[in-house]
Amino acid sequence: MTQKLAVASLSSVKSSPLKVMRVTKNICGLKVSEALKLLQFSKLKLAPIVRALVDSAMSNAENNHNMDVDNLYVKDVD
Repeated sequence: MTQKLAVASLSSVKSSPLKVMRVTKNICGLKVSEALKLLQFSKLKLAPIVRALVDSAMSNAENNHNMDVDNLYVKDVD
C-alpha cells in the first residue's frame, strides 16, 4: 500500500529554530486531532502559528488528496 502525503509550508516565521522545535517536537507522531488539542492549550507564543500550519495540512489532505481526516497523523515537522 502506498502512503499518501499532504504537505503544508510556512515561510516567514520570525523566531529562532530552537523555539519552533520546542513546539513541534511534541506533536510528531500524534493523530491530527490530538496535535490540535495540544497546540490549542499550549501557552507558547508559536503554538497558534503551528496550529494554523497543521490545519492547513489537514485541509490539503482532505481537499487535494481525498484523505479521511480521522485517520491522519503528523509524520514529521521540518
